[in-house]
Amino acid sequence: TIKSKWQKKTAPRQPLQHLGELLPITEYAGATFQRVMDLAFKDVKHYIAIYLDDLTVFLKKRGDHIYHLEQVLARCRKHGISLKLKKFIFGFIEGKLLGHIVNKHGAHINPDRIRYIQALALPTSNKGVHSFFGKVNFLHRFVPEFVELTKHITSMMKHQAIFKWNNEGKVAFEEIKKSIAKAPTLVSPNFNKDFIMYCYASEHTLSDVLVQKSDEDVEAHIAFMSCSLKKHEIKYIQLEKHAYAVVKTIKNF
Repeated sequence: TIKSKWQKKTAPRQPLQHLGELLPITEYAGATFQRVMDLAFKDVKHYIAIYLDDLTVFLKKRGDHIYHLEQVLARCRKHGISLKLKKFIFGFIEGKLLGHIVNKHGAHINPDRIRYIQALALPTSNKGVHSFFGKVNFLHRFVPEFVELTKHITSMMKHQAIFKWNNEGKVAFEEIKKSIAKAPTLVSPNFNKDFIMYCYASEHTLSDVLVQKSDEDVEAHIAFMSCSLKKHEIKYIQLEKHAYAVVKTIKNF
């Protein structure tokens, strides 16, 4: 039994109610921790990025960095957030963040991960297919038309699906690896410039890419998005699918 003084603090939350009569549900622990961190640093969120216990303090001018760090550390002290010095990296211009490489130009896939993916052999079991998909799905944000590329793989993962590689599946396996190998750097958006959207609709999927032109008049990728069409959406005529892709793109970005 949860003590009365803790019931309100441990109970699940919904948009319009706080379910204080229920036992805490452990699957919400991550979301609760994220919410606590967001609240602790809410007034400095313009120069800190938070993902659970990963804190990244960023800056445009080197002279501001010490001040920003002081402000972040002061909030850690205020809210009783413990830190390990050996996990700190100070003053770097490029580093690993959530498994990716981030620098002033943007974010790109860690080369070590690319080499690892390229070395993977064709899975020989259903479990192997699931494992492969998990590895490449982690990188989906860097791959254009990801859902279209992986549709043969995901079809093999369906309940009671028969494990068998056909020619299309083998081609898709290699194409996914190639797309990851040549994945572009994703840049941060400049809200003072125009955005360009490219949308694509196939029979079963939608894909789009958001880009901006650099000062050298070269299109730089900001984000990719792709999704599968639902059963009733597959029945749309092609023009409707393209229109729907535009709507999905605008809502997504």
